[in-house]
Amino acid sequence: MEAEVTMLFDGRFLKYDYQSSLNGKLFQGQMIWAYDLGNEKCQCSWVDTFHMGTGILHSEGQATANGFVVTGSYGWIGIDEPWGWRTELEINGDNQFTVTAYNISPQGEEAKATETIYLRKS
Repeated sequence: MEAEVTMLFDGRFLKYDYQSSLNGKLFQGQMIWAYDLGNEKCQCSWVDTFHMGTGILHSEGQATANGFVVTGSYGWIGIDEPWGWRTELEINGDNQFTVTAYNISPQGEEAKATETIYLRKS
């Protein structure tokens, strides 16, 4: 997995672009992260070619000591209740960060879906 992180609009937003392959098939995605000063909440929008189909996942949550935790929900035609998706960003120093995501069933059961540890290239 490779990623590029850039700041947008004088540092108001952080853009996270990533790409990788699974079983020989390329996938890519993008997240936009922000801290909404007016509502004192972290926000994230996420699209990718692996998980999201043609939808956009919007999530909201709180800052942590070294990152943030946001939660959103998703669904599709034919399911009665939406599923939850929690994304955690942990900054592990100047050269490393971790993105971990959890699927949350309509009954509240959680399962780790993905975890990626990124290291800065020199």
